[in-house]
Amino acid sequence: MSALPAPLKPWAAQLSLLQRDLALALAPWIQRLSSSIGPLSDAQARPTGAPDGYDGVARKGSYERLLTTEWLYADEVPDEFLRRAAQGEHLFSKLAVREPHQARRCLVLFDSGPSQLGAPRIAHLAAFIAFASRCEAAHAQLSWGVLQHLSTHRRDGFDKTEAEALLKSRTTREATEADLASWLASMGNADDVWVVGNGLLLSGPAASKVQQVIVTESMEPGVRRLEVTVRRGGRARQSVHLELPPAAVCTSLLRAPFAVEKPKPTPRASRPSQGLVFGASGNRLFTLGGNGELISVVLPHGTGASVKQVVFQPPALERVVAGGWHKGLICITARYDTSGRIIRFVLHSLTKRGEKRVDALTYEVDDPSTVIPPERSLTDITAFSFNGKKRFLFVMAGRLFSLEDGKVVSSPERIVAHTQRSERLLLFTVDEQGRRTVRTMFSNTTQTATHLEGLGSARVYFAGGMRYPLPMIGLGELSTSPTWTMIDHSRLSFGLEVPAGGTVMGITTPSTWVAGLLVRTEDKKRLLHVSAQGTQTIVETESPILEVATDFEFPRAAWLDAGGGMGLFDASNPQKLIIGLPDGNGRRMVHFTEYRR
Repeated sequence: MSALPAPLKPWAAQLSLLQRDLALALAPWIQRLSSSIGPLSDAQARPTGAPDGYDGVARKGSYERLLTTEWLYADEVPDEFLRRAAQGEHLFSKLAVREPHQARRCLVLFDSGPSQLGAPRIAHLAAFIAFASRCEAAHAQLSWGVLQHLSTHRRDGFDKTEAEALLKSRTTREATEADLASWLASMGNADDVWVVGNGLLLSGPAASKVQQVIVTESMEPGVRRLEVTVRRGGRARQSVHLELPPAAVCTSLLRAPFAVEKPKPTPRASRPSQGLVFGASGNRLFTLGGNGELISVVLPHGTGASVKQVVFQPPALERVVAGGWHKGLICITARYDTSGRIIRFVLHSLTKRGEKRVDALTYEVDDPSTVIPPERSLTDITAFSFNGKKRFLFVMAGRLFSLEDGKVVSSPERIVAHTQRSERLLLFTVDEQGRRTVRTMFSNTTQTATHLEGLGSARVYFAGGMRYPLPMIGLGELSTSPTWTMIDHSRLSFGLEVPAGGTVMGITTPSTWVAGLLVRTEDKKRLLHVSAQGTQTIVETESPILEVATDFEFPRAAWLDAGGGMGLFDASNPQKLIIGLPDGNGRRMVHFTEYRR
């Protein structure tokens, strides 16, 4: 619980066990009861230990211990001596005593009969806290019990367990004089004995030996108040009126007043499991964790000892479909109904730590039956701003979706591949007749289209970036086709042979790298770069390679393996790899180790 106000410091140790709002509601009661009960030191009329010299001066004492300076007044200024005596200003040598070895004890007996059920139990809890703080200040032992129970059921101290036991103690009969006499006989000479309950039933000889906190509930119609009377020995009674807090607070105080410590989650890092894409800026990788969380990895410029990892866990019934960067980290999720249909898209703006920065933007789907849920896919977000309005585009399940003005607009064309280049979105589309088109969408909503010969392809990779004016396209009729066609921006094409058993995982562009194919070998543990210049092994992994992504701003390729490991290859320094696993301590860091092949 966060820190309590300074005036509540004397009871902070006890109030810290309660929920903060309940502690603040009960605090005024505790303050007033503590003031009426008084400190434990006042309960003893005089010290009981053996004399042990002198300990300072005091304003009370025997005239045998009156200071010699006071006797000097009697000799020289008799009138001043008499005045000081009348005003209680005489100073005496204070007698020191040896305290007994055993600690002082305060016994508090609570009445748990029918007349004390309900609201009076709240006063019992407040009194219990007041007595606990009182004993703590006096270094005394606190013992307590239920008046109707046997004295062998005595309990000691105050903590959450003891307070719960008090609140749960209920009896069907009222307290009697015999109950109190039994407790007093078993306790012997207790330093301080209190009874908290219905004082009307404790008026016999035994009751005269104890001090009482009498709690009664007001019977006035419409009045929610307790009347508490404190009777201390021969002193005048002190009565206080305690207004009851709202009913909901009273219920919580009686049933569940204590702060619940949430179990700390087992530290673990999110391990990437599926989906891998470079952000348009080229300095971030986006992937999905095993529980559907978005993982954003900030890549270093060059090699480094550690790489930041940001994790965003989507709300329930939401699935991450896109991640990107637009004046900060953003994430688009698809929200589902109970039947599994997508009913809306939600755009989350996130902080550098993956926490929500502002309220999410919601875009309703007019006809949920027209949206096909993705199979754990992931894409980068294209953010356009035109005439002061933001428009977010992403690809899901082979369709282009646009979010603008709270609406969702989708394209009927099948998107086979896509990439970003500056403020342009490049799409490779196939229409219903199987015709292939390279479409460029600009931020001002205009479009251009270039048609390619031939019909639709089963596998297409698209390369383009901010430094490359037009895209590079790799076409293969099948994912394991032995020959792939590479088409550059001048529409010149050339073929590349795929090694036997290999699977094309991506292509590279000549603007930053040699134009070629990224091929996974048949055992899925090697990644090759196949170009007109030959075949180069980029990496060998212990676990099968699942995903490969190409950075079109820098000559880099990243991969994700089945063990949750990630790696980064930089063609500008091919002798070094940056590989590693997310750490297991939950610090959201990915530790990469420089590895020289």
